[in-house]
Amino acid sequence: MINKNNILLPEGLKDLLIEEASDEFELVKSLLESFQSSGYEIVKPPLIEHEDSILNNVGKKLEENMFKLIDPKTQKTLCLRPDITIQISRIASSRLLNVSRPLRLSYSGDILRLRTTQIRPERQFNQTGFELIGEESHLADIEVISLAVESLKKIGVLNISIDLTLPTFIQTVCNDLDLSSEETAVIRGLLDKKDLASLRKLKFTKETNIFESVLNSIGPVTKALGILDSLKLSDKAKNLISHIDDVYKGLKKDLPDIIITLDLSELNGFEYHTGLGFSLFSPQAKSELGKGGRYLTSNSESAVGFSVYLDSLLKISIENKKGNRILIPLAVSFEESKKLRDAGWLTVKLYKESTNLYNDAVNLRCSYIFYGNEPRPLDQIREILR
Repeated sequence: MINKNNILLPEGLKDLLIEEASDEFELVKSLLESFQSSGYEIVKPPLIEHEDSILNNVGKKLEENMFKLIDPKTQKTLCLRPDITIQISRIASSRLLNVSRPLRLSYSGDILRLRTTQIRPERQFNQTGFELIGEESHLADIEVISLAVESLKKIGVLNISIDLTLPTFIQTVCNDLDLSSEETAVIRGLLDKKDLASLRKLKFTKETNIFESVLNSIGPVTKALGILDSLKLSDKAKNLISHIDDVYKGLKKDLPDIIITLDLSELNGFEYHTGLGFSLFSPQAKSELGKGGRYLTSNSESAVGFSVYLDSLLKISIENKKGNRILIPLAVSFEESKKLRDAGWLTVKLYKESTNLYNDAVNLRCSYIFYGNEPRPLDQIREILR
């Protein structure tokens, strides 16, 4: 008898079994190939780093979500990486400091976070992505977002939409209005809740129309820019809006059919971003597929990156692969099986004569059987074998 205490895993951790593990491997491989084909060279940072190294490389806002441990050898505090982007920032600012810019890097690996969310209950999951470092123009934002979309399309994600945000806009407006950090926090909280009624009742500022307009502008970028352009803003705030417009025009040129929205009240997940941020969505997934944006590395270089959420993509991949798995009877040759694999089939070979091909296919999770020198769906096989 199995002792259940020996197989229990800590909260938020799980085994990826055969199908999920295989799908994750294939997804990561395909994504990295897409990134590398656009010049993003792969690097592989370690799972554990010194605490100071993580915190000094744009990681202070993730500190509360880090697993920490004491190195028994040196007694120094170490941490398990909560985000690989932080490590890419360190590598770009040190080991690759003298490499010509813009620097294009890609990566893939597991990360570990202390806290979970309702949408993402896992504490360990794969983070795959790429970073463009050392280019300040809006062309870098356009390249990263366009590559992110095209990479997801290649692995079968349909009807992708882009949601843009600008985490620094609210802070800039609050600074222009001379609001304190406490007052700014109140406004951020109300915007996060989309609480228009409470914004109108604020006592400490009469300039609530700007924040009301931020909520009213949520939606298609053209509509949002029309509302935001009518506001009386400082030159700095206007430049931020202008940057969005430049990126939007570039994206529509590269991706003319894609839906692009803007939500300047969205700050969750963009804690260390210093410029434009974006999230990708698809009707095939219940939550966002990935997230990215502009930030500063530890030596203040401007960078733009994108990270994919593999858990969301896995669900899409499993759905896409249903019906692609074919049972290969014992008598079928290796050459015939290879032809099927080359054509995109996932072949499952039998190593004994079958007494019931239909049942064998169901038990081995196959939707097709190679029968009569061609792939046949199970419902057809069931009729033939009756």
